[in-house]
Amino acid sequence: MSAYELVACGGVYQIRRRTLPRRGVPPVSWTADRWRRGEALEWWRRLLAGHAR
Repeated sequence: MSAYELVACGGVYQIRRRTLPRRGVPPVSWTADRWRRGEALEWWRRLLAGHAR
């Protein structure tokens, strides 16, 4: 199972993905590049719609 977060700090936006730990499998965390607001919101919209790659 994965969880996604839209993170903003100081005018910089990132999307963070985390997986939940399972038996024998450690959790994984991944953070995308930094974007400005408009581009980050577009990627966030794509992610929620299932169109991000």
